[in-house]
Amino acid sequence: MANFSSLEILDLSYNHFTGSISPYIGALSSLKALSLYSNDLNGTLPTQDLCALKKLEELDLAINYFEGILPPCLNNLSSLGLLDISNNQFSGNLSSSPIASLTSLEYIDLSYNLFEGLFSFSLFANHSKLKVIQFLSNHSKLEIETETPSWDPLFQLKFLVLSNCNLNKPTGNIPKFLFDQHELEAVAISHSTLPVVPLIILELLDISNNHMSGTIPRWIVNYREGPQIVDLSNNFFEDVKHVFLRGNKLTGSLPKAVLNPSSLVTLDIRDNSFFGSIPEEIDGLSNLKVLLLSGNQFSGMIPKQLCRFDFYKGLILDMMSLLDLSFNNLSGEIPPELGQLSSILGLNLSYNQLTGKLPDMKAQFGTFGKGSYEGNPFLCGPALEKSCTRIDKSPPSPQKFSNAMFFTLILIGGNNAST
Repeated sequence: MANFSSLEILDLSYNHFTGSISPYIGALSSLKALSLYSNDLNGTLPTQDLCALKKLEELDLAINYFEGILPPCLNNLSSLGLLDISNNQFSGNLSSSPIASLTSLEYIDLSYNLFEGLFSFSLFANHSKLKVIQFLSNHSKLEIETETPSWDPLFQLKFLVLSNCNLNKPTGNIPKFLFDQHELEAVAISHSTLPVVPLIILELLDISNNHMSGTIPRWIVNYREGPQIVDLSNNFFEDVKHVFLRGNKLTGSLPKAVLNPSSLVTLDIRDNSFFGSIPEEIDGLSNLKVLLLSGNQFSGMIPKQLCRFDFYKGLILDMMSLLDLSFNNLSGEIPPELGQLSSILGLNLSYNQLTGKLPDMKAQFGTFGKGSYEGNPFLCGPALEKSCTRIDKSPPSPQKFSNAMFFTLILIGGNNAST
């Protein structure tokens, strides 16, 4: 190896090398990138040899069995822009590590080691180039300090991952410096202990599996530009009354966590890409008045739970005022119980694959016309001006329109209108 003094890149990743790093590594004086990623190397780092690589810009030691403290001489690697030591057994207190001297760092991953004590982000106070910090941990002896008074960061992060960390346990908060981060694209702080999180303009915000409780913070929905993906699952929110997630790029099945608060009055998830059946857990929403699921890819039948009158905490159908299931892939017959909605002001079941006869046009239900049911080629009944003895055989091609025209609703109750 000593004969390769001009070598600039050495990639030995994805092998099964064992033992320690060769002491001859120090002879590669021109080396700029070294990757030992995903091997079975162990032992402490060869201080004298590794620290001699003063031109090193990238050092990837991830997924090995290295141990011990980070050698102080690493501060000789002043050109280091990438440092990944994740998934090893490094130990010690990071506050006294050489990381503070590596001010050229753009990417650092310290995840899944055996570090202990208090880690402060002020360690990166002079790291003006820093873009990515990843620090996942399953080690309870490490605590992330989140309050750093009189400290203004020089960097603008793009990604911050602090999953499974103790953030000033047990009360916790995420770092205040995030208020000054204007280029963030993703923040993942799941499985931590957070009561409060500030809103940053993000593409992804993952604060799932924390101990957040109370109402969903207003900052999640009060900004014109917000995350494209928000994961709040497995928290302890309560007394949530209104959830508005319309017009995002959300996909997958509807999270059961959304249906947890029995206090929910409004659920608006229109114009996303949710799929699967409408969850049966909807029967727990005893105070629900507005259910807007239009413009997704829900399939299956309109759930029986939506048509029950024996809810534990109320009669959902008696309270329902707006119901929009249009532009999905729902099939089967419309439950006849829907015809007994007494407080309904708007109904839209159009553009699905519903079949059979419309429910009897009783009370308020009888005020809805063709627009509430069109686009279901196998539906029949007076509102569609289609006899149930003669139904078209071939459905039109499925469409998905913007839902801006949902419910042309005119309220004339309590007036003396005349024509």
